[in-house]
Amino acid sequence: MSPRSFSIIQANSMDRHLSPTLQISAAPFTVFSYITMTIYVLIYDRILAPILAKHNGNPSGLSTKLLMGLGLLLSVASAALCAIIEGIRRRTAIKKGQDEPDAVTNMSAMWLIPQYSLFGLAKPMNAIGQKEFEYSQFPKSMYSMGMAVYTLSTVGGGCRGEEC
Repeated sequence: MSPRSFSIIQANSMDRHLSPTLQISAAPFTVFSYITMTIYVLIYDRILAPILAKHNGNPSGLSTKLLMGLGLLLSVASAALCAIIEGIRRRTAIKKGQDEPDAVTNMSAMWLIPQYSLFGLAKPMNAIGQKEFEYSQFPKSMYSMGMAVYTLSTVGGGCRGEEC
């Protein structure tokens, strides 16, 4: 089971009602990570990077290693938050006597938004840091090779086992 599948199963087992009559499906919760990615990239590129460049002299704002490190740190924080929320969800389900796999707890699925948002911050930080690192360290003749390796690792990371 991939992390994406787990997140959908997790949301599916929670209360997804926005109102008494309106319920959203589990899959669109991943949109929150993409919204966060878009907002972060816009804010970093247009506001933070120019301000940081003035103060630290680095034209791209933060150093590439710091960006990658922050991205990895936020990925770990997102996974930890996911584990905490799943623990709370399981305790809630057990307390209510809902041991069946298809049971829906009364815990709101909106609790998943922070973990999606953290992941949405982590992914572009790491990706931007990697690309800037490659462009600053690789010779020009290897730029396309760096992009190919990055793309292959992204595709390979999302493609495991029977899901490919």
